[in-house]
Amino acid sequence: MGSLSVRVTLVLAMSAVVHAQVVTQRSDKSVCSNIVALSGSADIKCSSLTTQQAKTLRQIRDMVIQILAKQIDTDKLAELVRSSQPNVQQGDCGVIQNGGSGNIAAPVCAPPQRALSKQQHQVLVGALRSWCPFRVAVRGIQGNAESMRYAENLSQALKDAGCTPERPKFLIDTAPSYGVMLAVHDTNSLPPGAEALANAFGVAEVHTVGSVTDVVDPGIVYVMVGFAGPKPQ
Repeated sequence: MGSLSVRVTLVLAMSAVVHAQVVTQRSDKSVCSNIVALSGSADIKCSSLTTQQAKTLRQIRDMVIQILAKQIDTDKLAELVRSSQPNVQQGDCGVIQNGGSGNIAAPVCAPPQRALSKQQHQVLVGALRSWCPFRVAVRGIQGNAESMRYAENLSQALKDAGCTPERPKFLIDTAPSYGVMLAVHDTNSLPPGAEALANAFGVAEVHTVGSVTDVVDPGIVYVMVGFAGPKPQ
């Protein structure tokens, strides 16, 4: 009876081993989805690297080993690392479908960072040099670093052209503004230099729109630098 009990136990143990299952998912082109193992265990090995990036990382690892053995030029490693960096360009933001059913990720896309190029700066200075000085003020959005930096770019170009931008008066923004706006008090008597400034921005390919508002004092043109990007619809 004891011998029979041992044989039955051994058969049951072997049966459990035979029927144990290991579920493995391989994901070459996307991050992993949810995996459910109905029996056994799940071995999940996921990577968001492309095949080429994974290959490059292996090459870097091999080169590091060779460097430690003093068998390779470090410049070659630096070049390989540079070539492995993805070429990322900002585009319109959309909805990304994550792995799994019904999982949606909505990425937050930062607006483009504006800056005057060296050529744009030179064009503005050259176009305005014969018109400066005239009364002008450059105003960015307080608390928005990108707007303030771009306002400083434009202000520096005016200074280099011979103008002295005045300190803008304190204004309260009642609604978000976008892009660059040239604001004057009225169109009956445009401030000296207003048309020249508009033309200079056009030649330098700095897109602006005109505005007439009584919050601006007569005789001065305001360069209002709003948020980057087009106004949301």
